[in-house]
Amino acid sequence: MIWKPWSARTLSALAMLGVTAATLALSGGPASAAVTCPTIDPTTRAVSPAPAPGVDWQGCNLATAIMTGANLANANLAGAKPARR
Repeated sequence: MIWKPWSARTLSALAMLGVTAATLALSGGPASAAVTCPTIDPTTRAVSPAPAPGVDWQGCNLATAIMTGANLANANLAGAKPARR
């Protein structure tokens, strides 16, 4: 896996969600089970299943999601497209 640093804008967006770089689980180990990305309601932009600590949304497109106040501690968001504010 090639690691690319997160942009200041991305880190700012994650900080708005209460996520810090220290809480992002970036694993270089063997691949785990297939990632299941959440669905995003096109009208309300709510995420299903709801965001929770430890979710593995690696590589998921979260650009249209609203996750204000979500606790994403220990979440794996490597390569995910960040949610809007």
